[in-house]
Amino acid sequence: MKIMSVVVLLLALPVAAQEYRVADHYNVQSLSVNNGHFHANTVSSRGNLCDVEGKIVNNVFRDGEGCVVRFKFDAKGVKVGIDDSAREACQNYCGAGTYFDGDYVKLPAACADKAQQQADKSFQAAYGGKQYSRAIQIRQQQLAQCEAFMYYPELMRVRNDLAVAYKNNGDKAACRQALQPLLADINGTADFEPSYVMKDDYERELKHARFNWGACR
Repeated sequence: MKIMSVVVLLLALPVAAQEYRVADHYNVQSLSVNNGHFHANTVSSRGNLCDVEGKIVNNVFRDGEGCVVRFKFDAKGVKVGIDDSAREACQNYCGAGTYFDGDYVKLPAACADKAQQQADKSFQAAYGGKQYSRAIQIRQQQLAQCEAFMYYPELMRVRNDLAVAYKNNGDKAACRQALQPLLADINGTADFEPSYVMKDDYERELKHARFNWGACR
């Protein structure tokens, strides 16, 4: 992977200081745009990386070495495209089988890393204080706003937390409902094999999910 440093003239863009992400539970594709400077970063499910940054001029980035990236902004997000003739050059910024082009969605402020960390602290405080209704509300809000952007083990953790909060609040049916999207994993029928990148986190959350499913039957 090569590191790029490019200085070009900047044409003002319709966005600034905005975070975007591709809705994907298994590959983390993030994009930040700030005052015409972009930084695209990908961590694939196999642990390979993309890292590319530079200036956008007329909604296009050119690195001077053949990589051409086109940005199409709208109110919901940005479509990042690579010319076919430039794909090989742009792939120099990525590991094998990894990419940074795609349809990025504007990341809600509540889904930014700091906001999610604060939500985790608030949940732990409510749960530890046996304020289970409040704990349920916190995790429900996270799922409603941010589920599409959550890395799969993170999604499993949030659903596990929601399930045990429901259980301790005396609602086993809601506990099972919270875990329902994980049922294929729980039953061992999911068409999914975690890579080394997420294996430890996935297996830990799967163990919790199986225990919680049994406790809520």
